[in-house]
Amino acid sequence: MIDMLKRIGEWIGDYICEIILFGTLIITIVLIVLCAVVVSDDSNDTSSNTSSH
Repeated sequence: MIDMLKRIGEWIGDYICEIILFGTLIITIVLIVLCAVVVSDDSNDTSSNTSSH
C-alpha cells in the first residue's frame, strides 16, 4: 500500500511538472497569437477607416 502511494506520488509529481512545462508553452503561444490577432485587427481597422473617409 505504501509503495503504491509512493508510486502514485511520483507519477503525480512528474505529471504536474509536465503540465507546468506544457502550460507555460501553450500560454506563451496563445499570448503571441492573441497579440498578432490584435495587431492585425488594429491595422485592418485603421486601413478600413482611412479608405472609407
